[in-house]
Amino acid sequence: MASSAGSNREKPEASKPYEIAGTLSALDLASGRGMIRTDLGKPIYLEVKKPDLFRSLSVGDRVTIQLNGDGQVDKIMGASVPELVITGQPIPETINK
Repeated sequence: MASSAGSNREKPEASKPYEIAGTLSALDLASGRGMIRTDLGKPIYLEVKKPDLFRSLSVGDRVTIQLNGDGQVDKIMGASVPELVITGQPIPETINK
């Protein structure tokens, strides 16, 4: 006798997209491979199925990407503004004359 409860397990749940932010550490459009290193230092390997999304990017760029449930890049939300380096030097005063 078949149970109706088992039919719910057979239906795959729809995966939600998720975002990853980090630094683009490797990009090879010819081979369709790339890597982002997160701020925690974790490498995230990418399969570049849509190379047009990456054409304006270079290794070293800070990016936020959206991945679909299959782990493929759906879109790039844009590169974030580079962080400013604190040098310990005082900010120069502007002279208004």
